[in-house]
Amino acid sequence: AELIKLGLINTICGLCGCSGIHWSFSNTNMAHELGASVYGGGLVHSACFLALWVTGIGPLQAIPVFVYAALLAEVGCTFLDGHFVKPLKIYAVQDAATLMAVVAIFIGVGMLAGIFLGIILSLV
Repeated sequence: AELIKLGLINTICGLCGCSGIHWSFSNTNMAHELGASVYGGGLVHSACFLALWVTGIGPLQAIPVFVYAALLAEVGCTFLDGHFVKPLKIYAVQDAATLMAVVAIFIGVGMLAGIFLGIILSLV
């Protein structure tokens, strides 16, 4: 049922000219595990989208750029910690080497080359 709701939300948002995808899917699972409301993240996201659709981009332009930079830095650090640093601590040596090789190619060469290398190394 949750995937159907997310699919409908993304379809409606796409027809309105925006991207409705956000972190609500993982947020819903985390909220459920913590015993919190599973609707909070989606409702806040929907309210913000509706407000911006009505008012336009103007209110976002009043926010200083350093706020966006701080948000981007926090999201980046959280992503790196959760998907790179922590896995390296628990992966076997071969898996950790595969992850590091894929990330190095991803950064140095490009996304498609990194994905290709990841698929090839995963099959070996």
